Amino acid sequence: MEALILNPEWHELFSDDERNIARNRLKEYEFPITEAVPTHRQEIQEHTIYNIGGNMYDKIAQELKQPFYTQNFPNDGQRFVAWYLHRVLLLDMHETKAAITDGQNDKQIDAIVVEDGEDRRIRIIQGKFIKNSIIDASPLREVLSAWTKLKDIPKLQLECSGKLAERLEAMREAVEDDYDVDSLSY
Repeated sequence: MEALILNPEWHELFSDDERNIARNRLKEYEFPITEAVPTHRQEIQEHTIYNIGGNMYDKIAQELKQPFYTQNFPNDGQRFVAWYLHRVLLLDMHETKAAITDGQNDKQIDAIVVEDGEDRRIRIIQGKFIKNSIIDASPLREVLSAWTKLKDIPKLQLECSGKLAERLEAMREAVEDDYDVDSLSY
């Protein structure tokens, strides 16, 4: 998976930090690294999601047709969040399925990932898989709403779905252990 992160085709999906982590993991396993990184401003612009437009959407949409996504997740919204967890955060299939909270009464929280190890980080994810070039403010409102509700985890656990309550408990325990919290929206 780490080699895919360094593939120029997916360059715009990953931060410099994420690419550095991938490089370091590959070096640990003595995996040969071949990476083409844009070096000029124009090349970087050619590789951004803004100029790729529908192509990146179409590539992801094509991947969402794979059996893992179609057999485990009922709609493109959940499939996209699963794709992100699996392809970008590099969770295995079991971790991906466990992290998904999207569904009825999910309180606008699509996934919660608790990363143990050196990072000790919690990722709260709200995903949208939409092709429109113009996006209204409703996705932003959903993210802000979810973030506000997280201020009172015990209350939220009582009001949400069982799957979300389970992930919130893992999150609560990690917060008590001083994990960092990131909120991501895609």
